[in-house]
Amino acid sequence: MQDWTSHSAAEGGQSLLEFAVLMPITLLMLLVVLDLAMAVDRKTTLDDALREGARAAALGASETTVAAVVTNGASGLFDAGAVSVCYYDVDGNGSPGDFGDGAMVSIEYTYKFLVGEELTEAFGLGTPEMSMTPEAHVRLEQNISVAPEC
Repeated sequence: MQDWTSHSAAEGGQSLLEFAVLMPITLLMLLVVLDLAMAVDRKTTLDDALREGARAAALGASETTVAAVVTNGASGLFDAGAVSVCYYDVDGNGSPGDFGDGAMVSIEYTYKFLVGEELTEAFGLGTPEMSMTPEAHVRLEQNISVAPEC
């Protein structure tokens, strides 16, 4: 009867080789999953910040104040100049910015992935990135005197 608990030196070497081959691939996959999770977190942070800014716009805040609210809500991921605030006519009177009309707050943000930059540049593909253009819409609760149209 053969003893299954003893391993020969060749089997130990095979295990080490399998570990050496699979470990970098496993780590790379883990880092890619973590990087995707960070991208989703950034998107969620942007959505929340835009909702806060849209609420400020609905209450009659200026464009500068709305941009500051969004920038602060996003923990400084971008400059306030990247925030776009505009108003659209809902009631059909041709004048956006009246009570009940709509406001839209949006931003264009590009998330650059942390993993894979060296690999993709080695093949001439450039840095992997994800473009995000979230926006939030609200109804105005006050008249806005200066209302740039969408």
